[in-house]
Amino acid sequence: MRSSAGGYDLLPAKRDLAGAEVEMVELAQRETRLKTALAEVAADYDYILLDCPPSLSMLTVNALAAADAVMIPM
Repeated sequence: MRSSAGGYDLLPAKRDLAGAEVEMVELAQRETRLKTALAEVAADYDYILLDCPPSLSMLTVNALAAADAVMIPM
């Protein structure tokens, strides 16, 4: 969803995302699926921010593998 005033795109999570982790268990290169997907659109953005849950799930591992830098709030 594109912001009309802010000049940014926002992709909120959906309930389907909860099932994605279960489906990823048997996929090849499961740790780098997000990195591969983001590589296709990375040139269109100055920054891509990924918000992750406070657990080391497969979704978080994908975000860490795709990241150039990590910020961990304490």
